[in-house]
Amino acid sequence: TVLACTPDGGKLMHTPKYTTEENIEKREAEFVLNDQGGLSGSMKTILKGTSYDDRYHIIDDAPSERIKDVQRYYPINNMEIKKLTYKQDKSLNPCTTEDVELSAKEYAAMNDGKIYFSLNSINRASSLRQTINRVNPVCIQRGYTEEDDITYTLPKGYKLESEPIKKHITKPFGNFTMTMSIENDKLVYHRTLQLKDGNYTKDTYQDLVDFFQAAVDADDYNVVLVKK
Repeated sequence: TVLACTPDGGKLMHTPKYTTEENIEKREAEFVLNDQGGLSGSMKTILKGTSYDDRYHIIDDAPSERIKDVQRYYPINNMEIKKLTYKQDKSLNPCTTEDVELSAKEYAAMNDGKIYFSLNSINRASSLRQTINRVNPVCIQRGYTEEDDITYTLPKGYKLESEPIKKHITKPFGNFTMTMSIENDKLVYHRTLQLKDGNYTKDTYQDLVDFFQAAVDADDYNVVLVKK
């Protein structure tokens, strides 16, 4: 709510509201995993709507400080940033674009001829605090959508130890989808997390806790590669 000064006097008005679909963080990454466990590649992140503000405070920082901030955003083991750039569109539909080139030594663990690595080390869900005998209803004031597409080029001579994992959860307050597939020598991973704004009954809270815990568990999934 804002106070607008008009020729007819002051008026209370509302600024535009961004929808769940407009508050989006969309990421595409192309990574190469070598047979020594090293990772290299690039990723592009587009932040729109209220997500535009997520990088706003570091845009004007010195390059060294920017890198430190981005290393905190992405929990990638041993990550070294080769290049980092930002572009901003400050129109009525604001958008921030982040481009990162990176490498990470010993990203994957090696043991008994197998390679172990985290499927999602870029964007992880967080657990909600458990409450007992909740009294108040659930109010989600701002909805948002996260979309992540990551392609890993696997080292030659390796394959998945088990079948690709898939998970899909649909609730009135949100959706979570996680899929992985193999296309020739590439592992393709897709993840979507969407939280919808609105007012929900107090009984929804436990369902919301379970929803985010399921997302946390899925985000902790480790890929195991074995020799063909």
